[in-house]
Amino acid sequence: MLSSMVSPFFVDVGIKVHYGWISSIVGLPLSIAGAVLGGYCIAAFSLRRVIWPFLLLQNLTNVVYMVLALHLDPFVAANTGAGIATVPVGKMNLAFIAAVHGFDQFAGGLGTLMTFLMRICSARFKAAHYAIGSGLMNVSGLFSGVASGFLASWLGYGYFFGVSFLFSIPGMALVPFLPVDVYDEPEGRKDL
Repeated sequence: MLSSMVSPFFVDVGIKVHYGWISSIVGLPLSIAGAVLGGYCIAAFSLRRVIWPFLLLQNLTNVVYMVLALHLDPFVAANTGAGIATVPVGKMNLAFIAAVHGFDQFAGGLGTLMTFLMRICSARFKAAHYAIGSGLMNVSGLFSGVASGFLASWLGYGYFFGVSFLFSIPGMALVPFLPVDVYDEPEGRKDL
């Protein structure tokens, strides 16, 4: 839900001309850094030990975006009206936006979900299982993306991002019920 509404939120805040450099100069390097750190931590400490800190960081981004959206709500109101010129958010708010986006990209790069998906794939059918699993993740993103636009217009961005965090709680609540062999290294798994 969050990823579907970040771009519209940035446009409505009035920073569409800054979105390119924020994504490429701030977001991309931090996403790569998150992936490197996530891979290292999973290899060094095991998925079992890092799954909770990583999931909490990844879902905390919704709360951070909520704080950002509530802070920038006056700019959303001013820049989504019928006015011809956008109201600039200022350098400090732009830095705050870049920091929040960077944190989101870093946390998203940690890779817990992809590691989990790779671990549940049968070694014999790894490519097919991975393709099916990642496709199912994209389908769920499609439907939540459609609902996200309606929810964001109804609640406003700030409360929408808060609700999107609440929607992440059931997924986190299922973590204790994961099969034990998901935490094993791929070489240690016995396929059925």
